[in-house]
Amino acid sequence: MYLFGHCDPHAESSVRQSAFRGLGVVVTFESNIADATFLLDCSDKICNALEERDIRGGLAVNVTWALSNLCDTLLVLYTQVNLFHT
Repeated sequence: MYLFGHCDPHAESSVRQSAFRGLGVVVTFESNIADATFLLDCSDKICNALEERDIRGGLAVNVTWALSNLCDTLLVLYTQVNLFHT
């Protein structure tokens, strides 16, 4: 996905902020809920960004917002799976 390439530390700060903001939106799309590879790639990019020492300001806000949207998406997926198994 195009956004993943701009989440890396070598990208400019404003570009990274926009990429994580976009990732936070795209991760909530209904079509991506069933795509485990996409969700794993998102979690990898988000966790790597959170482990950086120099994360602060707008970048930190966008990364944590993307993380919260990822968690919401995983909760929806978990609820859907459990509805089928009860």
